[in-house]
Amino acid sequence: MTPDAGALPIPESFRASLEREPGANEWLDRLPSLVHEFAERWQLTLGQPFEGGMTSWTAPAQRADGTTAVLKVVWPHREAREEATALCFWDGDGAVQLLDHDQEHWALLLERCIPGTKLGDTDLRPPNALAIGAGLLTRLWREPTDPAPYEQLADVTRDWAVTVREHLDELDERFDRGLLVLGADLLEHLPSTATRPVVLHGDFNPGNILAATREPWLVIDCKPMVGDAAFDPSQFVLQVCDPLLEPDPERIMDERFKHFADLVGEDAQRCIAWGAARETEYAVWEWTRGNATDALAATERVSMLVRTAGL
Repeated sequence: MTPDAGALPIPESFRASLEREPGANEWLDRLPSLVHEFAERWQLTLGQPFEGGMTSWTAPAQRADGTTAVLKVVWPHREAREEATALCFWDGDGAVQLLDHDQEHWALLLERCIPGTKLGDTDLRPPNALAIGAGLLTRLWREPTDPAPYEQLADVTRDWAVTVREHLDELDERFDRGLLVLGADLLEHLPSTATRPVVLHGDFNPGNILAATREPWLVIDCKPMVGDAAFDPSQFVLQVCDPLLEPDPERIMDERFKHFADLVGEDAQRCIAWGAARETEYAVWEWTRGNATDALAATERVSMLVRTAGL
């Protein structure tokens, strides 16, 4: 597929994910022209777009020299602003390589992972999956040579805490307000207890780790910040063979957090506390999107994490 400026397949799931975003319809109207521009500039022949993306249009590409790549055009949003900066910094060490980019138009040309199987879609046993994730994450965690382009984790989570508190009065009696206040407090105060500032992936989960050729596994879709390394592990640990589906979820969750923390050299209780903080933000985010069921499920995860961490 080599798109013209007037026709472009856009996955419905991608459209749906942006439906509440101000200005999204206008941006989607411009997207065919953007894709056409970068296909021409970088001499790409494009395949059908990948399904499942929430904030970017992505498609497999073949370059003029016959090599494979991925074209990614991102819906402009705060979290993804410095994706190219982080990929340049990592330079393929545990993450996909950045082949080219246009910062102004949020377009990236990326190494393609083949076969591209998500770690979360494999039948790997939890210890093996945790070891793969830990090995990748510890390679990404390095002090930045220039921290200036990145947002500071403390600034981002402070804003999240403000948002949580702004919406507390909207929540109905099914929600434990005191629990969510505790989560907001964690969002504000955990960054100040960091032992080392590193470049964070920001969205490290089993869906963002793909089987590849250059290395067995590579990381994609970073939302980079600089801050506390203990921020990154929780979403990965919670989503690897979901411990909440186990007969004794709190024990399993505690064991897996402790094991993963040992592998990456971080304090387990702080990783769990960050999990509670992040699930608090997610619960309120889901509430604001009208997804009360998902918001309640996230609140239950906050409760379990708080108990597990002894907070």
